[in-house]
This record gives sequence, structure tokens and C-alpha cells, in this order.
Amino acid sequence: MIRRLEVKYRHTIGILADLQGPKLRIGKFHEGYAIVQTGQTFRLDLEVDTDGDETRVSLPHQEILQTLSVGDIVLLDDGKVRLVVTANDPGGLWVDTKVEVGGKLSDKKGVNLPTIIVPVSAMTVKDRADLQAALSMGVDWVALSFVQKPRYSATITIHSILPGGKQTGNANLTGLHSS
Repeated sequence: MIRRLEVKYRHTIGILADLQGPKLRIGKFHEGYAIVQTGQTFRLDLEVDTDGDETRVSLPHQEILQTLSVGDIVLLDDGKVRLVVTANDPGGLWVDTKVEVGGKLSDKKGVNLPTIIVPVSAMTVKDRADLQAALSMGVDWVALSFVQKPRYSATITIHSILPGGKQTGNANLTGLHSS
């Protein structure tokens, strides 16, 4: 449809496909939510079969719990709740935090880790399928929203992402970031 409008109005329109990357989320709460108070201790752990409460909630990503160190920042719910790591299990089963900015947390809220490089792939299986679909629709640019540092923005060959891809040339994967 966009390409037909280009022809009709004789005007080039650039199309950007934005791949979402991995979704890092906390688990569920017993009541569907919990209120965490500024100054309190709050634990993030791997106990996905136990609903959270005002003292803890699951973070089902052991690779993240293993990477977090004392002093690291954990932002929850788009940064509305801010935690600072105060202790961590050497085996990566949990981290204890101090709540710097409290508030209401509800089920499956997003996690942002601005002080660490998250040890997960920026491209998920879904992203690869979305990339294939976007390329088949003739997009001009591909953005990968989960780029963790501006220096990781890069231009890469489509064939290195999608084996057997029919696209020639390069796709510019541009990191979108708010910092």
C-alpha cells in the first residue's frame, strides 16, 4: 500500500521496521500487584512458581541474576520503581535490593538494567521471523530496539542473520535508545 502511494504521489517514502528484541519482565504477584516502599529491601529471584508480594518477585532470567553486582541499578515498570542491588547469591538464584523509588508493581512489568550489559541475544526467534516478513514487504530500514549501547549499532549483512535469505546488500540495524 505504501509503495502504491509512492507511485501515485511521485514521492519517496522510507519504511522502517522496528524489531522489539527480548522482553525482560518480572513475574506475577499474589494479588496481581504489590506496593514497594522507598527504603525497604526487595528480592528478585528465580522462584517462578511462587507469586510475588511486597518483599519479593520472580525474575526468570538466571543469566541476569548472575550478572548483577552490588551497586547495580534495576528499573521496573518503565523506571517508575528504582532498585539498587545490595547483595547477590553467588549461584545467581537471587539478588537483594534496596528500593530507592517505591511504588505499585503489577504482574509482568518490564525490567531495565542500565548499569550492566544484559547477557542475552538482542535478536529473538520472533525478531528473525519479523525481519524475514519485513524484508519480504520491502522495508528500507530495520531498527533493533534492544541495542544496549550506542556503539553496538551496526550495519550487517542480511545473510548473516537469515540463512538462505534472498535479500541482497545490507540492512542498516540502527539502535534506538533513550540515553
